[in-house]
Amino acid sequence: NFVKCVEEHARLRHLSDSDAWWVCAYANNQHELGQDLVKDPRKTSFFRAMQISKGVLLILDELATPFSRVWCCFEESVALSETSSREERMLLDIASVRDGRAQLITDGPVAEDFVAKKKS
Repeated sequence: NFVKCVEEHARLRHLSDSDAWWVCAYANNQHELGQDLVKDPRKTSFFRAMQISKGVLLILDELATPFSRVWCCFEESVALSETSSREERMLLDIASVRDGRAQLITDGPVAEDFVAKKKS
């Protein structure tokens, strides 16, 4: 499901093979997370990576587990509210798989939206 969501996100956002996603579960040493357990979460590698990102792709499972994880909620909050150190606010796109197909809610319109509007 993760791959399906990322592929659909890339398609909708017209991302190329050279674009990248930073996935904390894969990017951080899960056996040494103590290095990033600090009082101020803005001093972590997670936050630094987010600062150079265009946005967050929140991938939901059937139980919407990310909404019960404090770090995921922090990432969502940063995406929605962090503007002091950025020229543009971050995007927060949400994806899930239903009936074997990735479904996305995008933060703002994507190219397909403009094409569909022209046809109507």
